[in-house]
Amino acid sequence: MATWNKVQISYVNSKRRIDSEFYRLEDIILEDHLTRACSGKKIRDFSFEIKDRFKKTFYSDNYFQYNDIGNTDLFFGFINKNLIKIKDAPGRACFINEYNDILISTVRPNRNANAIVDHSEFLQVGSNGFCNLRTKGVDPNYIFIISKSKQFIQNVSRASTSSMYPSITNRDILDSPFFLPNTKELCEIAEKVKRSRILLRKASELYSQATQLLERELGLDKTSFINDLHFRTGFSKILLSRRIDSQHFKPGFGQLIAHLGKNFNTLKLGNIVSKNRRGIQPVYVSNGKINVVNSQHITPVHLAYDNFETTSEKEFNLHPEAHIQYGDILVYTTGAYVGQTNPYLSTEPALASNHVNLLRVKTDIDSVYVALVLNTLTGKLQTEQHSRGSAQAELYPQDIAKFIIPLLPETTMNEIGNLVRESLKALHSSKELLAQAKSEVETLIEQAATKA
Repeated sequence: MATWNKVQISYVNSKRRIDSEFYRLEDIILEDHLTRACSGKKIRDFSFEIKDRFKKTFYSDNYFQYNDIGNTDLFFGFINKNLIKIKDAPGRACFINEYNDILISTVRPNRNANAIVDHSEFLQVGSNGFCNLRTKGVDPNYIFIISKSKQFIQNVSRASTSSMYPSITNRDILDSPFFLPNTKELCEIAEKVKRSRILLRKASELYSQATQLLERELGLDKTSFINDLHFRTGFSKILLSRRIDSQHFKPGFGQLIAHLGKNFNTLKLGNIVSKNRRGIQPVYVSNGKINVVNSQHITPVHLAYDNFETTSEKEFNLHPEAHIQYGDILVYTTGAYVGQTNPYLSTEPALASNHVNLLRVKTDIDSVYVALVLNTLTGKLQTEQHSRGSAQAELYPQDIAKFIIPLLPETTMNEIGNLVRESLKALHSSKELLAQAKSEVETLIEQAATKA
């Protein structure tokens, strides 16, 4: 149903916008709200645009960290490691970043792919898809959490132009209202963000330790596999595998399996799981009581236990085959991140969607260890071998059942599993602190607007 709102022509002239969506009542109320709460202060009063440009010819380093929107975690604002050779730098790699710079997305601002630079070991280069900002006079942790607040997101999303690929300008961001609380409140909020970032780094380091320990114990840190473009295979192998695509027969895959079989006890994944099946296409309902895990929740290192769509208890009860239990392994089955894997470590009931493959380990092997094997080099190479499709990669349950899982001494597998668990524990604490900081700043803005 259409919604209506009336505004003065003078207000329209001042905004230089004639698109009706810009004048929605809730956005005008928010504008008035922020004007009162922020007392006329703008983001430009506490930050400035970075002007130091990146030029390939100026740097002798082999690699740089490319800070771009596609590698930004939408909740934490952490940019995943994304090293690129300087000679291969994309055209969008434009600005030299420093530690604690704030990067605010100018495309699809409603996604809130805003970041704070947390890397320092490599040359940092920011995309021009961000408004690259450096703070002045205010803790960057505080400005970052302001950029994650619901009021900021709604305000900058309103400024979007174009419907197909919404975008805003740097000026829209710099002119956004900026709420400045008293010094005590600011310091407390900024400290929570700082502690959250420390815990996030700890989580990343622990996960890296688990990965390195696994690959070192498997001898993969010193082993390389042939990746020739031209190779031969036997016709009997083609008949046996029932595959005729050349990708499946790359020699490196066979070398991996031979290396694992020669040096370790191995098991086929299909022989150690009691459940190996895709989820279902559920009926989504608003305010449902059962979470639905989609492929988007399966990130490179952890399962994102938020932004779930939901379904009803009735729908949940109709599909026991798609129920997710504590310790189950979830595999991303379709698209660019096919094969990405996370363990489910929650006691909350949930349903697996049709782009998620559900594995339930039936033996006493730690499912967290198995999930890490699938998510690191051993699993990635086997994903590359067994996935199908030319336009979009797919993994089917019968393909996943063929994966080889190498077994290490029980104490080593437990150590690896515990490192992953400690990583996820630190990640959870980090998320709680960041959520608290965001909630506190949003509440302070509401209170300030009410009092003004």
